[in-house]
Amino acid sequence: MGNVGRHARFVEAAACAGATVYAAGVLITPTGIEADSAQLRGYAKTHGMVALMSNYAAPTGGFASAGRSAVWDERGETVIEASGLGEALLIAYRDGDTLHGKLIHIR
Repeated sequence: MGNVGRHARFVEAAACAGATVYAAGVLITPTGIEADSAQLRGYAKTHGMVALMSNYAAPTGGFASAGRSAVWDERGETVIEASGLGEALLIAYRDGDTLHGKLIHIR
């Protein structure tokens, strides 16, 4: 599961249309999380947009999930990332030109 890289054309089209945020709801497994996170960071940096990944936080449909939902700023820097599995709320907000994050564990 995963492989957000095959959707690069959608991100480029969104950026060309003026989007400032790319949000991906995904199911990424533990074996794919590093590569897919790197791809999303790359989208953020390449297109100068915020990238958000909302990943499953528990097994689903017979697949293991890595959790670790995250937000990256326009430079591809991590703003906030969940530590792993378990429900959490990630909040990203601006204070001037700086993007900040807050993590709230649900369970």
